[in-house]
Amino acid sequence: MAIWDDNILNAIKNNDCVEPGNVDDDLVGTFFKYELNGKLYNSEVVKKLNADNYMVHTGKGMKTAITLKASQICDDSYFISEVINHKINKNDVEFCCKWNEGEQVWLSTSKIKEYYVGGPTALWDYAREHKLLTSSILTKKFVEWLRKDQDDAILDEIIDHRASSTNGKIEVQCRYDDGDEIWLPLNEAIKDSKIFLGAYAYKKRLLGEPIWKQMKRFWLDEAQDLMCKHQRKKKLKSLVSYLHDMYDKSFNDQSMGCNHDASIIYGRAWKKSLEIEKHGNVIVLPYYYYRRVPSELKAFALPE
Repeated sequence: MAIWDDNILNAIKNNDCVEPGNVDDDLVGTFFKYELNGKLYNSEVVKKLNADNYMVHTGKGMKTAITLKASQICDDSYFISEVINHKINKNDVEFCCKWNEGEQVWLSTSKIKEYYVGGPTALWDYAREHKLLTSSILTKKFVEWLRKDQDDAILDEIIDHRASSTNGKIEVQCRYDDGDEIWLPLNEAIKDSKIFLGAYAYKKRLLGEPIWKQMKRFWLDEAQDLMCKHQRKKKLKSLVSYLHDMYDKSFNDQSMGCNHDASIIYGRAWKKSLEIEKHGNVIVLPYYYYRRVPSELKAFALPE
């Protein structure tokens, strides 16, 4: 008989059942602005203490720990639900933003960075759809800030290159594992895609051309290490998805439900898998469940 651990028990919201997706509390990990001693500070919800109280790190460097209720965190929280338009105003770009309660307001990039710890998803989606990420309209620093918290997808390969129609500089087309394809300036892509740029230049016989010569060292010196890290990250993402799907399936099966061993074991394993990339280690499963793990993912699991 499997036993619920404390982390999962604390996340229970409906009687004695854990709903899929609620093993981790939605507020934990949230970033927001909080006023402390008359000043606004970046703040993060780091832990759920009980039914309605949360530990929050705030203050200078987020080094001050305080306790807030969920209502204190959420009541004054406005977020951008949609970006409708944009315009250039003097030396800045302004976006017509729709708040979650319906109001529309024009906000400059500098104001948006004041309000947000990380780039709003709605703004990221708008900028990508309107090809602003690779244009000269937005500053490089703002694009980097906007992109920082949005990169859930994993780069699969570089599939094409071209000269920009605006400045003539080289851009590369990046394909991600979610099917998305984005054009990025070559100098920007180098930061995150060295191995793939090297592989692309090698495949297309570009290593002899002036702009592409630097890619040769990426291909020769970093290929093995970076490719291994890339493959590991992809497999970890697949493992998290597999365990969540199995948990969801057993939870919603009328013959099993939330108190069945499978729901408990897969729920606990799914939570553990979210920590592997940061903390290392592996998940441990009873042998019956271990046997069902796809062979390519068993490097992250051990039989109990």
